[in-house]
Formats: sequence, C-alpha cells, structure tokens
Amino acid sequence: MSLLKHSLLVTALLLVVLAGAALASPPQQQVDNIPSFTAAIRADLTLLVDTALPDGRPDDWTDNIDNTSPSYVPDLWYDKELLANEVFGEDRRPPEWFGVTVDVADVLARNVRHDLELIADQVFNDDRPPAWNGAAPIYRCSRVLQNTYFLAINNYSFITSFNADDFGFCTLVENELRLFLLEDRQLELSPDELGEAILATRGDIERLANEAFGVNDRPVGWAGNTDINSPLLLSDNRADLDLLADETLGVNVRPDGWVGLVNEQSQIDTWRNIRHDLEVLADELVPTFPSIEGDRPRGWQNDDPLRVCSIPLQDLVMVLEDLFTDADASFSRFDFELGEAYCDTVFAAANNFAEDSPVSELEQLLATGNLVFEAEFAFAYLDLTALEYVGSIPLGTPFRAWYRNFNDSTMMFVSGEDFALYVDRRWTTMPQDVFDRLPTIEGVAPLTFCDADWCNGPGPTPTPTGGAIESLLAFETPVVEVPVTEEGGVPREQKTQINFENVRINYLQDNEQARTAEVTLELCRDATLIDCEPVTLVSDAATDEIIPPLRQQDGQNVYEFPYGYTANRVLESATLLSNDVFLSPPELPRN
Repeated sequence: MSLLKHSLLVTALLLVVLAGAALASPPQQQVDNIPSFTAAIRADLTLLVDTALPDGRPDDWTDNIDNTSPSYVPDLWYDKELLANEVFGEDRRPPEWFGVTVDVADVLARNVRHDLELIADQVFNDDRPPAWNGAAPIYRCSRVLQNTYFLAINNYSFITSFNADDFGFCTLVENELRLFLLEDRQLELSPDELGEAILATRGDIERLANEAFGVNDRPVGWAGNTDINSPLLLSDNRADLDLLADETLGVNVRPDGWVGLVNEQSQIDTWRNIRHDLEVLADELVPTFPSIEGDRPRGWQNDDPLRVCSIPLQDLVMVLEDLFTDADASFSRFDFELGEAYCDTVFAAANNFAEDSPVSELEQLLATGNLVFEAEFAFAYLDLTALEYVGSIPLGTPFRAWYRNFNDSTMMFVSGEDFALYVDRRWTTMPQDVFDRLPTIEGVAPLTFCDADWCNGPGPTPTPTGGAIESLLAFETPVVEVPVTEEGGVPREQKTQINFENVRINYLQDNEQARTAEVTLELCRDATLIDCEPVTLVSDAATDEIIPPLRQQDGQNVYEFPYGYTANRVLESATLLSNDVFLSPPELPRN
C-alpha cells in the first residue's frame, strides 16, 4: 500500500472512531436532509468510478452503502480521495480542491460533494450524464463562501434571492451576502467610524505616495482630497490609489489579489476594497523604499492585520467574531501571529472553527426543539394572513413554537395543549433572536385548530367598537402627551406608538382579485377611535423608504394595503405611529 493510501486509511479510521459521538449533525445545520444528500453522493461516486475506471475499482474501495453505519460518511470521503488519486494523480489536486476532513457529518458530506464535482468536471468534461444527481450550486462555491453562507442562514436568517440556474451563482451570492452583512446586519463600522476610516485611508495613500514620489510631489490628475465632509472623498481615494498603482507598477499592472471594485450600493464595501488594495500595494512597494523601517511607512493608520487578506475571508472572520465572543467560544483576528503566513493561518483557523464551531445555549435550545414560551394576550388565527381570528390567548398560556413567516413578518406557527395556530411574536415572551432562528414555513402546511375554552371563532379580528378586547387594552402602550411643533408634527423618535387595534380605516375601494383595498387611515390616541390623526406618511419598515400615496381624497392620503395583517409598514401621523395594520376583506364585517 502506498504511503498516501496508508495516510488516507489512517485518517478514515480516525473519522470512524469519532463518528459515533461527533458525526451527528449539529444545530448549525449545513445540509437539510443528510440521508438523501449522502445517498446522492454515493450514487454519483459509483457512477464516476465506473466511468473513469471501467476495468475495476481502486484497491481498498469501501463501496459502503449502509447509511446506518457510523463510517458511512467517512467512507464517502475515503472513496472520493481514492478516485481522485486515479483521476488526478496521487500528488495532484485542482486548485479549488477542499480535501478537508471534519468531525461533523453534514460538513464532511458537504466537502465531499464539492470535491466530487471537480472530479466529475475532469471525467465528464463539464457535461453530466442523465443519471447524475448533483446538488444545489452552493456546494460548488468556495469553502469560505459556504461557511459564511451557512452561518448567515442559521444565525441571521439570510435567504438568497438567486436561483440555481443563475449564471455566476457563487459570485452573485457572495456579493449579495456581503451587502446583507455590511448593510442589513451592520457587522462592520458605524457611519461615524466609516467616515474616520475613509479619512485614515486617505492619509495612508498620501504616506505611500510620499515614499513613491516625494513629499508634495504628485502625478498629474492626483485629487489629494482630505476633506472628511466631501461626498467625493471615497471616490477620490479610489482614483488616487489606482493612479498610484499605475505610476509605480505600470498602467493596469496590479498586485495579486487586487479587488479594484466600487460598489455603488455600499460605501463601506467600497471602502473595504480600497483599504485591502492599499495594503496589498504597500506589501508590493514598501520593500523597494530603503528609507522605510519595517513593513509600512511611519504613521501608518491601519492597525487591523486582516485588511490585507481577501475580502471573502474578511467576511467570514467578521461573522465569527460577531457570533462567538464568549470566553469559552471566541474567535478573534488578533489571536494569530503576524507575518507572511498570517492570512493563510487565519484562513485555516476560521474555516475549521466555522465547520466545527461550539454550540451556544440558543443553538442547543433550537436543536432540542424545547422552544416553549408564554402568550401575552396574543391574538390567535387559523391562517397565516391573520384573517380567521379565533380568540386571544390568555396571559401566561404556554406554547411551543415551530415555524416563522417570511421576511419582516412577525407571525409564527405555535401549538399548545388544545390549539395549533398562528400568533404574532410581539405578543409573547419569545425573544427576537429565537424567532429569527426558527425555520421558515416554506413548503409546510400545518394543520390548525383551536379547542381551548378561550376559542370563540373563526371571525373578524375584534376592534374597540365591535368586540371585547379589554385584556388587550390593558396591555397596550400608554399614551403620553407630546407637544406638537409649529409644523403640526413631531420627530419620529418622539411619537407615541400604538397597536393596529387603534388604527381607524375608511375603506374606499376593493380589488378582490388582488385581495387589496384602497383606504384612508387615521391613528387614534385611545380605544374610542375618536381622538384621531390622519396618516400622513407610510414607509417601508426594513428600508425606511417612503411609500407614496395613490392620491388624496377629502384632504387625506389614499393608500393600498393587502387584506389581513401587515407588519412591514410604518404608519405615521402628527404625533403617533403604528408598525402594523389589519384590513378586513369584504366577506368579513367591517367596523
């Protein structure tokens, strides 16, 4: 047996020993259905070996098809490596090859799937036979992207908008995920910190230019913008950095790893690209400047060693540092020795940590399914759109949570001793971070029922003028007197928030085919719906973009809303605001 085959066998045996305890899928799930996923790998692996080696399989081939075996997934990895030896050579692998082993079944299977596709590229010349099972395109993406992607799905409820057949899927998802992490989750710098960072980058560009051209000597076209309040500071940094590279390395000659991109959607992404390219250029130029002691000019303002590493690796480290900050489960870019191998060291450590990361208390809760919380006068519905109201769950009633709705909706499917229905998370004791980690209801159609003694529906949602909701009124946000400005309104942060029960709706026109209605809206200060103010502004809760009215009627703005419960809009009047509204369809009573 060759030395490499012996090494493979030792590694596989080690994985088998660990398999009994460690190869169960952890809460940080990477593969949705591992039995189906691994069965497809075995079938494709068999098809590949029979095509590539029609005269017989490699020595020591396991051909393990028993998915109850503790060595089932390690044997997939082992057979994959044996086949790679025959296809590429014992000491050869494609540059994109993972080849890594890990003590987590679904991660190991994911890595096998990636490498199997590379073997298939070689054997089938990118043209898969009809019997090929394959897998979702994410499993062909880089190791860094896959780890960042699955961490974001499991911890931030990230959902990509791209389809499997979109050209350049991995690049599209990588860019979309980066924007999500930087803009939506804001895992990098605050706006104030970003301004200072952009100015600091300008200072370092000038320091490197001083070494290259001399103090106060700059090439034609140099912007030299140092105004932190200038809207052109970021673009001028990019332009001057490119000019610096052209003048020192040659026109359009760039160091390895250069990004060179401007993201019109994100200043912080553009700044990170510039900072990275500046560090890469400094690595290239500094050794040529005899006056510099060390690896950077005197006064260099960047103290973050990760900025010279690839942007995707920065993304992964940023996520790990956000998720793992406890003493017993932490990850930090500053834990590694600086030097030429720094980025390689961080790459290996970050990926290994992501693929076998510690389990938090919240993840254990999610893994065990012990998601038991209590209702706080929550309105209960038989349908996800909150049209079939069945009653208000009394304070302290326990329930178990199962699924959440998509996007910005706060609705979730729960069950108790004598009910299974939909409620709004905000009227329960469930924290937001737990709700965010619930699986979505996509592809699931749970059976709903309500047999508790508080069930009295289905029917229309009660309002203060048409039903008894004393328990809810006792729970609502108290109204605080707010002084009105001369303009007839106050800033949003001074407005009093009300619940959708205190929104008065005037129905103007129904579009039953689209299940929407044109309405004018008023926000009311108390349960009588008498002391009310017209809604003058509606905005998107996620983006804060203003949603213009359709028109005006009788001096009020006319808006179009879907039937049922809407929780992704912010409604504002002069001194009040509401984060939700409920429209009854025409077949239900309207008060």
